Formats: sequence, structure tokens, C-alpha cells
Amino acid sequence: MKKLLMTAGAAVLAMGTAASAATLSISGGTAGSIPGGGVNNVLVDLLGVNTLSGFYGSQIVANAGPNSKIKVEVMGYEALFLNEFATVEDSFTTSGGAPKKVIGDPDPLATWLTDASGGLDFSFSTYGNGAPGQFKTVANGGNAVPDVDEVNFFAHDDGKYVWLFFDDSPIDGDDNHDDLVVRLSAVPLPAGALLLLTGMGALALRRRAA
Repeated sequence: MKKLLMTAGAAVLAMGTAASAATLSISGGTAGSIPGGGVNNVLVDLLGVNTLSGFYGSQIVANAGPNSKIKVEVMGYEALFLNEFATVEDSFTTSGGAPKKVIGDPDPLATWLTDASGGLDFSFSTYGNGAPGQFKTVANGGNAVPDVDEVNFFAHDDGKYVWLFFDDSPIDGDDNHDDLVVRLSAVPLPAGALLLLTGMGALALRRRAA
């Protein structure tokens, strides 16, 4: 019976872990590469490359169950203007006036979890230098065509993370997508251990009743 409990518990744990693991994918958009113009000042520091292939304006899809979470990490930026990345739970705004900042290990203050059970809602906005008419914003799945007159983001999936590179090109016109860089990753739910205990408890009660 002990062997049966261990076998059943392991099976329940495996099922619970598989069921709770969220995944991220890139859907649609326009294939291309960055930088589209100028020099991307954070690519080499973050990924060790000068150019990167991916998609403009794609929909980042979270294939997740109820209560699933996505980890959001701000990895760096090169922007003289105020730019913001926001989800329904939190937001990060660049300090402005900083030519370049790369966060090698993500700063805990720039890392948070966001709800993925009902989709993945995020937006990127630029406030420029605060002058009237400089505010522009783009949401998940917006602006699939790279256009120097509109803000947009570029997505790259490396198999572990989905990277988002934002560009505030309506303000400075450089089209290099290094104005704010965000990394997304799926966070498995800690449901396996609970399911294991529940399954083993049920088997123990069945044994006692017998």
C-alpha cells in the first residue's frame, strides 16, 4: 500500500505541475529585425548581439489557466524622455535624462507579477519631455507596421523569455527600439505539492475505510 501511495502521489504531482505551467507565445505581427535605424544601445549588453530578429506589433499570448502569473522584468533603457511600461498590476517609468541604463540582474523594484488568466494586458507609453502633444501609447498587439511616426514594440522569443523592445520614435525618430526593454516569463503555479497531499490523503482515508 505504501508503494501504491507513493506511485499515485507522484502521478498526481506530475499532473498538477503540467497543468499549472503557463506558456508565452508570439502571435501575428510583422517579421523584421532591430535596430531599424541607428544603433541599439542595450542589445550587446543584454544578449551579446548587434541585431535581433522577431516581430513588430505582435500579440503576446499567455496560454495559462486560472490565477496564472507572468513575471515582468525591466532590463534596461536608453532614453532621454519619460517612458512607461504598465500592466494592470504595476508600472515602471524611466527616470528621463539617462542616456543609457542596463540592469544586468533585474532590479526587484522593477520586477513584478501580472495576471495572465484573462489574457495579457500591457501598454507602452511615452510622455516625451512633457510638452503638449508628445504623449503616445501602444498596447499589446498594436502597431504591427514599424512606423517612425508611431510608438511600437518589437518582440523576440528566445525559448525561455519573451523580450519586448520599445521605441519612442515619434519623439526622437531614431527607430532603434532600445528606449525601454522588458522581459516576460511564465511562472508555474505551486499547485503540485497541494495536489500531491490531497491525493495521498484521499488514498489514506480509503485504506482506513477498508
